[in-house]
Amino acid sequence: AAVPRAIVADFRLRGSRTGVDCVAAVRQRLGSEIPALIVTGDSGPERIAHIEASGLEWMSKPVPVARLRSWLQSTMTVASAT
Repeated sequence: AAVPRAIVADFRLRGSRTGVDCVAAVRQRLGSEIPALIVTGDSGPERIAHIEASGLEWMSKPVPVARLRSWLQSTMTVASAT
């Protein structure tokens, strides 16, 4: 199976799941620390603390296309250098 080069996930998903949970599950299943970005429209301090505690990078929605593109390009550059 192909391993994704990056993950971009919304913080709030269906039910009680979060993007943080899903990133952890994908990484565990594939055995790879795939670069990941969480996007969120919820800027409550407890949500941001949860994301930051995970060690994942995050951006507030709406995410400007140029900013997302920049993150993806830098992620791909780092990944190809290793």
